[in-house]
Amino acid sequence: MSRVALLLLLFAGCSTAAQTRSVYTTLERCRTTEQNLDEGWISQRCPGTAGYALNVHEGDLRQSVDVVAPGGAVFPLALWSVVSSAFSFVGPRAEWWIVRRRPVALIVRLGASEDPAHPERTTSRLAVARVSPRGACVVAVVQPAADMNGQARRLADRAARMPCLAAP
Repeated sequence: MSRVALLLLLFAGCSTAAQTRSVYTTLERCRTTEQNLDEGWISQRCPGTAGYALNVHEGDLRQSVDVVAPGGAVFPLALWSVVSSAFSFVGPRAEWWIVRRRPVALIVRLGASEDPAHPERTTSRLAVARVSPRGACVVAVVQPAADMNGQARRLADRAARMPCLAAP
């Protein structure tokens, strides 16, 4: 085999092995795991991918998401403090960023009612979280823009190397 053919084979194998793809899972058809109607909160387990799941929590008209690793470890993303402390709701689906069959990032939409004079108006942001069996945290928040989905996906490509965001 020539050196050129060997190099082409090597590069083709490397690019195929590291290909990134996305998988969507629903945040609408989840099963209730806990609730307290008197206190007004609920927790639900939603399907994930590759052994992961998501917990969606709602309380005080705010929602947030936890990443549940295959071993059962739970990592709160604290969207209600990291992304917005206003009344909020998560979007209908989550986008998992997959490399070598493993989730490495998660993109979740959060709508927030931040204008008390017009509570019907919501601002939609995308939270980008890094994901691993050892932890998960929000690393970026994409503000409303024409290409916010593209921005979120580019950030998901780098999420593993980005620091966790703290609540403001």
